[in-house]
Amino acid sequence: MMSGFGCPRLRSVPNGSVAKAMQIAVFPHNRLTANRLSKTFTVSLIRPVCGLGNLNHAGDDHDRTASRPRLAAGAIETRRPYGLHAPREPSLRLRAEDGSRSGDGYALPSSRLDPTAKNEFHPTKASLKLRVRPPNMLMNVTTSGQLLSVLLLAACLLGTAVPAEAAPKKVLVVTVTKGFRHSSIATAEKILGELAAKSGAFTVDYARVEPSDPQFRGADGKADTNKINAAIEKVLAEKMSAAALAKLDGVIFANTTGDLPLPDKQAFLDWIKSGKAFMGMHSATDTFRGHKPLDPYVEMIGAEFKRHGAVQPEVDCLNQDPKHPACQPLPETWHLKDEIYEFNGFERSKVHGLLTLDKSPQDKTPGDYPISWCKNYGKGRVFYTSLGHREDVWDPNTPENFKRENSKEISETYQKHILGGIKWALGLAPGDAKPQSVKP
Repeated sequence: MMSGFGCPRLRSVPNGSVAKAMQIAVFPHNRLTANRLSKTFTVSLIRPVCGLGNLNHAGDDHDRTASRPRLAAGAIETRRPYGLHAPREPSLRLRAEDGSRSGDGYALPSSRLDPTAKNEFHPTKASLKLRVRPPNMLMNVTTSGQLLSVLLLAACLLGTAVPAEAAPKKVLVVTVTKGFRHSSIATAEKILGELAAKSGAFTVDYARVEPSDPQFRGADGKADTNKINAAIEKVLAEKMSAAALAKLDGVIFANTTGDLPLPDKQAFLDWIKSGKAFMGMHSATDTFRGHKPLDPYVEMIGAEFKRHGAVQPEVDCLNQDPKHPACQPLPETWHLKDEIYEFNGFERSKVHGLLTLDKSPQDKTPGDYPISWCKNYGKGRVFYTSLGHREDVWDPNTPENFKRENSKEISETYQKHILGGIKWALGLAPGDAKPQSVKP
């Protein structure tokens, strides 16, 4: 009876393992076929369907007696036929809304099912076809007839190993500073959190200390440097210890500055080399700089901040790799205004260029002025962009009292730029990291 599933063995999987399996309730003697190329599976209904009750996420409350069950966002909605001559099989359509699965604490976008696949019961062939990319939801089909529940393990779905939707990567966002503190740090923290939540690709925790917080004031009401430094040491000791790093997939340095009191800098660098991700924005290259020889952190990230002009210029960034996830959303030439760095220790032969300028941002002298790059670091991946000084580079929705000099489209493009870089560094998107043989 089960040979049609193409699985050598079907076994029970507890509800807690829904990320690794999909449950479809089908009639006895029904047959399931799969198309490996289109990544669809079809439940062929030998018996007529008299009334499909619901098709919902596991754990969602629903009314089995209602003609149209209450639906959670992102569920598949049932439509019962009306009229004497209506077909006996109800149709299904995907409700293209985002929702959250209860109990797992992260958003489950409706893209887990393909809204273009027209998930529905065929009126004449009486079959249920669902397109999955990849299976991640435990779904129940309740009917008025006798049911047989089977678990389709990812290893046998579609006749091959189809990976279950992986849990989001865990990323630590570090924004502590021992030097200049950018006013855009709070904006960066907000945007990185939003990108994590909207993409579902990663989650974020923060290692941050806000010096203006009242708890760091001295008896005179002014910021107490000793209290601030103690707080920085404490949060980094907690969030970046060897034990803490072992639970992470990547670390972002967003506008960090100065020599940070990492609990073990070499252990951190070795952690990246082991196959983890490092991502840096703007003044991440103003961190551990000014040492001779170059600090090992600088060698990891690829360069250190040297200088910037007194005036923030408008520049034309050249897209060096339109196929890379960090550059795919960008035009061939991307015009924006920001504080533009020049670097010490940059070697193009050691990085894969993503964005660059072909003239000085200050006096327009022709040359090679890198803006963004990526590289392999041992088994790990490093992504860096020097953009991100200004709030209106990060955020399309700056406060009314902020004088915008970049359009909202620039901010939206920047978010796509860093999201692509983050996904690449985390191993969630393919992209080249080999140094280009020639300058652009």
